[in-house]
Amino acid sequence: MMVLSGASHRVLRFASLGTWALLGVPVVLGFLRHKYHGFSPRDFALWLFAFAVFGPALWFSSRLESGREGKIRLLALLLESMAALAMIDLLPGYFLGFLLVIVSWQLALFFSVPTATAWGVLQTAALLYIYAPTCDFGWGWAATGSYIGFQAFAMVSAFVARSEAALRQDLGRTNAELQAARELLAESARGAERVKIAEELHDLLGHSLTALSLHLEVASHKVNAEAKRPIEQAQNISKGMLGDIRGVVNALRRFENMDVRRALEALSRDMPHINVHVTCPANLEIDDAWRAEVLLRCVQEIITNALKHARAGNLWIEIAAVGRGLEILARDDGRGNPSAVPGVGLSGMKTRFEQLGGQLSFGSEPSDGFRIRAYLPVAMELNG
Repeated sequence: MMVLSGASHRVLRFASLGTWALLGVPVVLGFLRHKYHGFSPRDFALWLFAFAVFGPALWFSSRLESGREGKIRLLALLLESMAALAMIDLLPGYFLGFLLVIVSWQLALFFSVPTATAWGVLQTAALLYIYAPTCDFGWGWAATGSYIGFQAFAMVSAFVARSEAALRQDLGRTNAELQAARELLAESARGAERVKIAEELHDLLGHSLTALSLHLEVASHKVNAEAKRPIEQAQNISKGMLGDIRGVVNALRRFENMDVRRALEALSRDMPHINVHVTCPANLEIDDAWRAEVLLRCVQEIITNALKHARAGNLWIEIAAVGRGLEILARDDGRGNPSAVPGVGLSGMKTRFEQLGGQLSFGSEPSDGFRIRAYLPVAMELNG
């Protein structure tokens, strides 16, 4: 799995390509100046072919993002190892062994620890086999031991960098999730505060105005006609105030209407290694805390899925009001995989939507990234 940042990876990539070029130039110049005795034109042509194979293979295998990874990347790395060993076999020398170090850091970035270690051991054993008959065995052991150390250092450094990058990625995703949860909690707290105010208005002013209206009703029956008119006016005013209070209380009691837009923006902000673009109606409020959370978790899972599997640089999530619910459309520009099997996250998300009367579907094409379409019935308001 490749998780280094683009800038860091480009530095390593071009440093490797530069090393490859610098190691080849002296050999070419040395052959042209007849410095290598016994190095025939045929051997030089074979060496030059292996040198030419190593460069393009390195260029392909070290690409940060590729829509065709896996077997093709494995083939490119295998060509690099074979080309480097062929060059050393045709012209035994200790400097060309650095090409195997270049292979080693790529192995550590793209493969598991056991696979990378086994590969490194095999190519080092092949290197020792090549050195043994042509060099003094002591020097052969010394050179091979040095390259074992260099390869081990390259692998360990790459493993550590990959691990730290993965931790930063997880930390960024967790931080975004916490931001979204904080927004939902803040919205819930504001709703609870509105309920408290509504209850106090109802208990204090509502009851007092009701009692005042009843007393005015009684008084209107015990006075003469001249005094009755002002009392009836006061009674109408009290009833109007009571209606106004009830209207305010009903408005304040709609605490379930959660503003999810702010939570979605917090969730998609500052994600590592991917730009998340969220589009949704302004001031979208969902009249159900559970459905609001399901929508939020759906977006969260879409982002997580893109980070872990898509190798995408951009993710677009569009949320629109359709009929009596919301439609969620998501797509990325990463690698597609038509044979992708839904994991626990996608399966759980699909189950949640279906339990609430909605639906969810997804698909993937090699040249079209990963796409998700979902529909969630909700009671909502679009203010503004």
